[in-house]
Amino acid sequence: MLVANLLISGSIGTNTKPALEIAFTTLEELYKECGGGNSSLSGGAVGCRTIRTDCQDGVPTDDPTCHFNLFLRLFIIKNNGDMGCPAINAALTGSDLDSSTNTALECRLDTFRREYSFANYSTSADCETQVLRSLRLLDDWLWCGPEAEDSLRFAELQEVTLDSGSRVALADIPFRRGSAITNFLQVIFIIFLLGCSSYFFHLDAERLVIGPIGKMAKLVDRLNKNPLAPIEESQSTGMEEFETGFVERALRKFGKLIQIAFGEAGADVLSKDNTISTDGITTSTFVAGRKMQAIFGFAIVNNFNACTECLQEDTMLFVNTIADIVHRACHDNQGAPNKNIGDSFLLVWRLDDDADISKPVGDIADDAVKSFIRASMEVQASEVLRKMTESPKIQEAIPGYRVTLGFGLHVGWGIEGAIGSMLKIDASYLSPNVNLAARLESGTHQFKVDILLSDKVFNMLSPDVQALHRKIDCVTMKGSQLPITIYTYDVPYFGATTMGELYAHEDPDMDFWDNFPPRTSSTFRKRHAEGVRLYLEGNWSESRKLLEMCIQENGDGPSKVLLDVMGARKFIAPDGWKGWRELTSK
Repeated sequence: MLVANLLISGSIGTNTKPALEIAFTTLEELYKECGGGNSSLSGGAVGCRTIRTDCQDGVPTDDPTCHFNLFLRLFIIKNNGDMGCPAINAALTGSDLDSSTNTALECRLDTFRREYSFANYSTSADCETQVLRSLRLLDDWLWCGPEAEDSLRFAELQEVTLDSGSRVALADIPFRRGSAITNFLQVIFIIFLLGCSSYFFHLDAERLVIGPIGKMAKLVDRLNKNPLAPIEESQSTGMEEFETGFVERALRKFGKLIQIAFGEAGADVLSKDNTISTDGITTSTFVAGRKMQAIFGFAIVNNFNACTECLQEDTMLFVNTIADIVHRACHDNQGAPNKNIGDSFLLVWRLDDDADISKPVGDIADDAVKSFIRASMEVQASEVLRKMTESPKIQEAIPGYRVTLGFGLHVGWGIEGAIGSMLKIDASYLSPNVNLAARLESGTHQFKVDILLSDKVFNMLSPDVQALHRKIDCVTMKGSQLPITIYTYDVPYFGATTMGELYAHEDPDMDFWDNFPPRTSSTFRKRHAEGVRLYLEGNWSESRKLLEMCIQENGDGPSKVLLDVMGARKFIAPDGWKGWRELTSK
């Protein structure tokens, strides 16, 4: 029972190294007391001085050999695994524990008695299958030998060596196997943990950094290739409060601002007119422009100076409200706003470089005229502009004033590029054709019409739209020696006071020209056309009759201008009349 209690309590012998070393040290002391360790003096015999094979547990004795033999048996039983016997179930209590302990103990004792001999301190067990692989006290091998350790790897061997040379070695295979499994599972868990961490880190990095930077890089690349590429509004992702969200929104705003500031003419400036300097990439104005073809349009605000004097600080609101109407009408009809010059706006409808401008090129010329008609009607219907022009100051300065615009259209070549210096750059167009469009815009004041277009633009109109225009004169403009036949479109006036009223009568099944036909009748236009033909042919007396009828019908401005011209010469064409005259005003 003493041995059983020692086995259960673990007070003698345990696989923990400190306890094993204490038990092994005690075993060595007992071996010395029984006279062991003198094999060199006893002819190679190992063991105690006297041989005892009859020592019994629980029987009092003073014999040091029995003390050693019993402790050796206990040491081997405790440290040699289960020895093929059932394990002691320490979880049991009372009689169940005693039964389990006795069964296991008896089995181990029987196995020890069969395999170990105290006569020569040797075992018949297969040493390479034992947990206790070798045991040496002083110079004597009392259990197996060093060859039993050869099959073990270093990590599987647990040993205790005393200063005297005594040594015990145990095969720690089950523990090491469990430790290896534990370590393996720990590695798997760490790999899984690192994998999850890496995955979630990648998601956060993609969502917070890589994704936004990638979108910004794509946006910059798209704008680099096409500075006028559409910039979509970023979708709300919840990342707007992060730094990358701030940068992305700022980049989109800068891109839109550049597109607004440079416009279509600045596209080539932004994409081509760049040079490398010591300070990085800078836009250079000292490069050649690009020749191109376009329809050039100028829009002017009538009576602008008087309005600015009356509106003062509200002038900006006044101008920008008009600009918004004009620019949107142009943009919605294939055009591009280019330059704002106080009371006037330059608008451009680009054409292919090889386009034949002597005939219609798609419907772009129709759209150019359409945008001016729309802008003219919308400024008259604008509630904001009407409230501003109803100001007592404006009405006192210009009684009955309402906002009206004058438009000039011409087509031809132009030089597109950067104009200015490194301190200020405008992307615009230079050409006599641009100047001619400006002259036509100024001519609307003289002819009292809303729109003037040159014969070159007229030739690009579709036949149905041409029929809605009327020829009003043939002139040479200042700065040009070539006579130009000029045409106009009589913009309808509906008396609308809001945009809703303006478009209330619009029929979606009808096209623009049917919804907004000229305010003059076809009969009037035929009579006027005949009067202009006679005027150009030099038959001024007959022309006078027809044009006076036109004035009587609606006070027609173009007819009055021609009557004034002819009246200055008493309605007799000058000798050598070629069918055109010099326009006396810009």
